[in-house]
Amino acid sequence: MPTLLIDHSPRVGSTGLLGQTLREYGHRINVVRVAPAGNAAGSGADALPSDLDDVDAIVLSDGPQTLASNPPAFVAAESALIKAAHARQMPILGLGFGARLLATALGGEVAAQPDAGWLELKLTFPGREDPLYKGVPWTSTACFCQAEAITKLPEGATPFAHAGQPGTKPNVRAFAAGVFAFGVEHLFGLTDETFDHLLASQGDLLGRVPGGADSLRNGWREYGQTSMRIGQRIAESIALYLMPVDRMSAGRVKDLHY
Repeated sequence: MPTLLIDHSPRVGSTGLLGQTLREYGHRINVVRVAPAGNAAGSGADALPSDLDDVDAIVLSDGPQTLASNPPAFVAAESALIKAAHARQMPILGLGFGARLLATALGGEVAAQPDAGWLELKLTFPGREDPLYKGVPWTSTACFCQAEAITKLPEGATPFAHAGQPGTKPNVRAFAAGVFAFGVEHLFGLTDETFDHLLASQGDLLGRVPGGADSLRNGWREYGQTSMRIGQRIAESIALYLMPVDRMSAGRVKDLHY
């Protein structure tokens, strides 16, 4: 059965390294585009599946939408699907906006907090020990570009990483909710192509934060190659440990406790 990719980006291929790696590891991916090109609100979009019978795992992509104000029309139905998948202990991975949607669907909260730049990302002790970050430096420089921040995690969720602008209190940037649900705000899947797409889709946000697009471009020139190496490692860990094809194909994903 396929991995369901719910794509919130106005551009195809938004998952970058992760999408490439999952396919290389044998995943069949069913892409549902809830925010087609030029339409962040979701009208004219693909329909979400009515049930999870033909789904092995779910990836929630990044996107330019917000949740605290003017949430798009698809949020209610997608949140219900996320809660149903979580109740089944189905692997779920939220990226960027998808991480914030995962958090709110499971009872967390977000608030407006525009933020963009290359920030020091620090793994917590649980994050260091989890296979998701196997072989990843405990401290690294990561890319962020988001209009909101997670202000409250779902009950029982575990922070995996923090980052913040200099002189501010770091925010939670990655978390686990139970054994199989993970939210990651740092943009580990960027490639040269998807980085350009990020700048194009987040023009409004980048016009409201210090440094804007120039700061991100300068950071990509300095940190881009290292970011892609780390991103490849994380993507492979997701393919091997969170969404292993052999276990899911055999119907034994719930047996994987790490």
